[in-house]
Amino acid sequence: MLKSTTCLLLVAAALIVSSANGIADTPVPVPVQPRDTLTGITREDLEPCYSEMMKGNYFAALELANKLVKKFPDDSNALNQRARVYAMMGDYLNAIADEDRAIELQPKFHLWHQMRGYFYLNHGDFDLAFENFAKAVELNPKDTLSMIQQGECRRWQGRDTDALKFFEKVVKVQPKSFQARVLESSAYYHLGDYKKARQLGQKMLLDFGSCADANFFVATYQRDKGDHAKAIESYDEELKICEDNVDALIGRADCRARSGDKEGARADLAKALDFTSLTLTSKQWRGWSPFRLARIFCVRSTTYGDGDSEEWKALDDVTTSFQLLTKAINCGFRGFNLLRHDHDFDAIREDSRWDGVMALVKEIEKSEQ
Repeated sequence: MLKSTTCLLLVAAALIVSSANGIADTPVPVPVQPRDTLTGITREDLEPCYSEMMKGNYFAALELANKLVKKFPDDSNALNQRARVYAMMGDYLNAIADEDRAIELQPKFHLWHQMRGYFYLNHGDFDLAFENFAKAVELNPKDTLSMIQQGECRRWQGRDTDALKFFEKVVKVQPKSFQARVLESSAYYHLGDYKKARQLGQKMLLDFGSCADANFFVATYQRDKGDHAKAIESYDEELKICEDNVDALIGRADCRARSGDKEGARADLAKALDFTSLTLTSKQWRGWSPFRLARIFCVRSTTYGDGDSEEWKALDDVTTSFQLLTKAINCGFRGFNLLRHDHDFDAIREDSRWDGVMALVKEIEKSEQ
């Protein structure tokens, strides 16, 4: 799973999931049109609260939002503004409650359904998030942002083939949508089609120039073919653009370890550990964070030298990797396509415990069909 999913999904008028490795620009507050307001709230009323929220002053923003709701108790814009503040504070239940009320007041306004979809997505309720994005698209068939998020919901659930359909649909109608192009490439990567992911990545480099993620897909293909030197160069280019791309750090570490640069590999993995720790408390990432940590420990097990103490460190990392994999699956990780082919786990595929993990995967897939 790429970094798109590490960004806090809450920005301004619509909660926008970034492209795989960068957050979208923040738009201005929802413009108040006559049809969008029930009791006369204005853009000027919303601006102070919005400004404090975007500065990160959430308690001040919440105080202003409470005043707005008290003054305009039946205005959907006021409720939506407070919902956004709650969400930025991580209080998704109150955010959803306010958005529920906004939807009661304006059930046919697609942005409120889209917004509630983001709240559920951040809260880790992917089916409910999908339903809300689907409703937004039903109300506004041109809402490609919600179409993208329908795909994202399916991707979080490990349903990569379904996710790809949504991304390809958006790319077809909006070929210049960088976000949709990245997620389309990512879906092929999750499905193990490195060649297609590389082709799409190279096309993004031609269309957009130096951009996040494109080099990652090129590097993944080169790594799969065993060309670790070229893969490292491509990962280097990716990390120049986005230094906290954990997947690129892990990939480069693995290539460095296979090329003999074990010290450089450990340095990359130390950075990856730091960045991954930021997602550990996220409900959305509750299954994916342990999975990512499992990859880090697995690759790190290949970076130690000779001697008994080094061997014990490697064995300890392998055991930790298996423990984290089991935790990830128990916490809802369903990216099983990725698990089957990702080279980060090459070091432990011959371990007898791997068969136990894959047996668990098959059992879950059978029960959840």
